[in-house]
Amino acid sequence: MALPRINDDKPIYEVTLPTNKKTYRYRPFLVKEQRNILLASESESAREGVMAMLSCIESCAPDVKIEDMSTAEVDYIFLQIRGKSVGEKSNISTKCSQCETENSVSIDLTEVDISGYQENDIIELSDKIKLKLKYPTYADTIKNIEDIQSEETASGLIFKTLKIALHSLEVDEELIMFSDESEEEIDAFLNSLNSDQLEKCLTFIRDLPKINYDLKFDCKKCNHKNEVKLEGFQDFF
Repeated sequence: MALPRINDDKPIYEVTLPTNKKTYRYRPFLVKEQRNILLASESESAREGVMAMLSCIESCAPDVKIEDMSTAEVDYIFLQIRGKSVGEKSNISTKCSQCETENSVSIDLTEVDISGYQENDIIELSDKIKLKLKYPTYADTIKNIEDIQSEETASGLIFKTLKIALHSLEVDEELIMFSDESEEEIDAFLNSLNSDQLEKCLTFIRDLPKINYDLKFDCKKCNHKNEVKLEGFQDFF
């Protein structure tokens, strides 16, 4: 007699993205997905960790188009899947801002939100030149992950993220796609910007969408009331 397949009748849930209000159906992950996530975590490889997360979403929420979503939207969906799979609470360790004692604090994943979505992705560099930027996706992250990881300064990381976010340039009604240009041409373009133009671009990058959570806790040692804003996927684990 063949062994039965457990959980063939999987519960189905829905998640609505705070950004575009679209609703997606998903199921909790099973042992096979959880095992892949754990193995990727143990490997300490950022690329393998990202690939395991994306594979989990593709299996549990097949209607989600990962390639069309910002990294923040993908992070949000994964947290919802994770919440229904292993619990809607995640415990993290964080320091008290007063005495620096490490505290174990619980996060309610159902209260995670996305911040940073901007209404305008067009930057007018001059009367005749308009720059269109895009939100980086996980496809961009995987493609550039080694270059991103090797960056040791915050300013350098911002510039590398800016290059990833470049979408197109409209010059006298002619559209130039950055994907068609060489690294040398892109670098030359960025180097030609003046300080005001560059600052407009960097402001867009600094304000990129992130999952976020307002964490409040009393320190177990000094009872100081802490308020911490968690931002980005790594802050939640």
